Amino acid sequence: GRGGPPGATGATGAAAPVAAVPAPPPGAQKTPAELAKEAVAYASSGYIFDGSMEGDFDRGYAGFTDFAAGIFAASPTKGTLRPPLVVKTHEIAPDPKLAAERIGKQLDLGVSTIVFVGVESADEVKTGLAAMRFKSNGGTRPDAVGAAPASWGLNEKDYTAKADVWPLNPKGELLNWTIVESKPGLAKIREIAAVKGIGVLFPGAGTLGGVFSTTDSTTGRRVRDDVAWEAAIQQVLAACKEFNVPCGFPANTPDVMEMRLKQGFSVFVIGWGDNGFKTVEAGLKASGRRQAHDASSVDRAAAEHEIRARRESSNQAIAKHDTAGIGAILAGDVMVVSSASFKRSGRDAVVGQLADQFRTRRDVVYRRTPDSIVVFTPWGMASERGHWVGSWTDADGTISIGGSYFAKWRLLDGAWFVESETYVPERCTGGKVCTTVP
Repeated sequence: GRGGPPGATGATGAAAPVAAVPAPPPGAQKTPAELAKEAVAYASSGYIFDGSMEGDFDRGYAGFTDFAAGIFAASPTKGTLRPPLVVKTHEIAPDPKLAAERIGKQLDLGVSTIVFVGVESADEVKTGLAAMRFKSNGGTRPDAVGAAPASWGLNEKDYTAKADVWPLNPKGELLNWTIVESKPGLAKIREIAAVKGIGVLFPGAGTLGGVFSTTDSTTGRRVRDDVAWEAAIQQVLAACKEFNVPCGFPANTPDVMEMRLKQGFSVFVIGWGDNGFKTVEAGLKASGRRQAHDASSVDRAAAEHEIRARRESSNQAIAKHDTAGIGAILAGDVMVVSSASFKRSGRDAVVGQLADQFRTRRDVVYRRTPDSIVVFTPWGMASERGHWVGSWTDADGTISIGGSYFAKWRLLDGAWFVESETYVPERCTGGKVCTTVP
């Protein structure tokens, strides 16, 4: 259906729960941060759904930007956008160029799924999918990525590699949902369902209820033709099955959830609140996939995302020669063994040594890329192993150096900090520093 609050709970894959932004209770106006905190706290969430940008995009986008920041801050550990964000975008057909720009703006906030509404042709879907894909992947999305990499806990290179549309790219981690909710759309449902790249196809049940309603001349009330409405829903489901596309439905009661599961729907958006939560539980049970949420598993995943995000923030600080930013991830008593086997103890000493390099090597830059992170939640500790590169200009040439590194992280006062780092050089070219033993 159209619009809706920026939030709801639900279940994907027939049982993986979903969440959306909780609507404030009557008489209360909660801040985006408060709404985000509630949404993240719902343990059965598989994603957070927002429908606020379907109508007045600019107004909805302004509020959603604050909400996304709240999700970022309220996530299990700060520095990652969890759980994934699913958002409606404005109709594509009235202005395809503007629609593409809007989709890019939404993705730049770290959104994982874009929902196309009111779709009435295959071309609309193709235009929207192109807007979700970078030009290097055959799409129209600009190279600028905004806050998305930080929201995903990745550097820009890794985000760009992952931010493509599944299933067009089997390794892509962006998803499209398409909603058909009009008679013209139903007339072309088979050609719409045949478009490669649709992740989930929905009948817009709420809007279609209005489409198949008439006004009672006696009471003046709108009366839905339940037979025609259900036939429309089944028409979309049949297209899903024919073209092997997952089919979604807005289920808001346990009995509707169970019925639609049996019919073949497998992705659900559910309203926020106690009844919605009961519906999620019903879906989990009916599908045989009742999730036993492992708190330690959730904690480990969240910790890994935060560590990756903090590592990337440190890389960016080094690139800017920002000593405050560099020190922000270091424990006060950090120990560092450099690639030249110089040992530094304490945050001030480590930052001071880098500050000296920035003065003498004006173009020096280092980047660390983690290959693996292992978190031991009972003790609040983690290991990070990866590879590093560095470069700068010396009098006799441009130095290019790199190797492997190991870091130990520790959870202190609710945030992760580097407790120790060791850098090992494995290659060096460009000047005599490479052949001079430290």
